[in-house]
Amino acid sequence: MSFIEDLYFGEINPNFHKFQHKEAYKKAYATVDKNEDLLLELLEGKEKSLFIKYINANGEINGATAYESFEEGFKLAARMMFELINN
Repeated sequence: MSFIEDLYFGEINPNFHKFQHKEAYKKAYATVDKNEDLLLELLEGKEKSLFIKYINANGEINGATAYESFEEGFKLAARMMFELINN
């Protein structure tokens, strides 16, 4: 199969790529996860609701940023391939 066929038929799916996270990432993620859990235990009522909204909005921002980075990388790769083909 060609790359385009693999992409079309779902054999290639960049959303399910497993990253090899570096130690610094793992440490920072563990800190965020631990502190999020602690804050959720400490907060109540309106403050807890506000924090959950913050977490959700932050997740949406991260998702949008990841998509924009992917899109920009794809466009850059396409421009490089176009230049290579036309030279």
